[in-house]
Parts: sequence; C-alpha cells; structure tokens
Amino acid sequence: MDAFLAMFADTASLQVLIARGCNQALPFVSDPITDLACSMIRAPLEVCVSLQGVQMFKEKPDIVLPFACMRPEQRAFLHDMLANSHQLHTLAVRNNCVCVKFASATTKPRRLSVRDVLSAVVKAIMQGQAVSVINETIRTSLCNLVLQRIGSAVHISHENFVFLFQYMREMRAEDAADNLSATHPADTTHVDRKCAAVRNECQGSAKRSSLGRGKKRALEELVVAD
Repeated sequence: MDAFLAMFADTASLQVLIARGCNQALPFVSDPITDLACSMIRAPLEVCVSLQGVQMFKEKPDIVLPFACMRPEQRAFLHDMLANSHQLHTLAVRNNCVCVKFASATTKPRRLSVRDVLSAVVKAIMQGQAVSVINETIRTSLCNLVLQRIGSAVHISHENFVFLFQYMREMRAEDAADNLSATHPADTTHVDRKCAAVRNECQGSAKRSSLGRGKKRALEELVVAD
C-alpha cells in the first residue's frame, strides 16, 4: 500500500482528482470542492482498477483517476501490479473491476492524511487552470473560505492550518517571482545601469579619499617645514 500511495496519492495526482471531481459535479451540488475534499479525507482507501481508471476510495466509484491523466510511471506501476500478483497483495474481480487487497499488519482501514488532501486543494485553487483568469487576491480569499468550510465538517489540527497557510504564502511568492520574470524575461539593462552607477560612485569616493590623503600629507609637510 505504501508504494501505491507514494505513486498515486502525491499532490499532483490528488490535484487531478479534485479538478475532475469539481468539473464533473452534478448541478445540484452547491459546493463540490468541499464535498469532494471531505469525502477523500473520510473514506477508507480501497484500490480498484476499472475500465475508466483507478478508484482509490471505498464506496466512492465516482472519484476516479483516468488512465489518460496518469503519468507513464503510474501506468507502468499498474501494469506490474496487475501482472505480477505476489504475497504483498491479492487480486479479485468484482463488477468488472479488479480490486487489490494489500497485505497489512493491521485491520484498521487506512485513509489519506488531512494535510495531503488539503495541500492538493490549496494547490488546485492557487495554481490551477484558472490562474490566468482569477487574480491572486480572489484565489487567496477563495482558498481561505474553502479551508474554513472543510474545517467545519472535518477536524483540521492547528499544525495543519499553520502548514497550509505557509504553503499558500510560498505559492504566492512563487507566482510573484514568475510574474516578475515574465515582465522582464531577459532585460537586465536596468540592473546593469544601477551597477554601473554604484561602481562609478565607489570610484569617485576612492578618488576623493585619495585627494584628501594627498592634501593631508601636504599640510603635514608644511607644518614640519615651519
């Protein structure tokens, strides 16, 4: 299970699940991103491979990572897992799906961590496809609102809140750096001019200092001569 989660429960993959779930939400769902995030946090993990893709959550067949959205290494991992069944997991066919049962030392159901799910939610909002349409302030406000709504439905620890807000600040800093690079991609003229001005000022200070030392020596010679 750990190897599977490392491959399919990373932030990028969870972000794809969230984006697809929101885009395909039914019209009567008023807040699809909050409902989806809460389902991903609450639902036990159960891996099934269907004709559509990989289902990771028990009794949540609508949360699917399609084959078309998978990275090449993810598809290779699935191929090896299905072709080479061994003692680490067993396979069972059910309703046109191949269900994977991983060997575990405990019978307690496993779930995704709150931090992993909410990190994907934050990244989907802050750096999703709508970045070019919605400005940063609105995206940040939307992120705060969604986290508050999720926090009213599931427990989010203080440590996770601190982590998520720091994560948001880091992404805002990255966006600012990217925007600056886009505005001045390779134009370093203003930097070169400023460096030249500073260099000239330093050279001028050195000359003035040298002249000052010369006047001082001349004054000392006159005092000695007297």
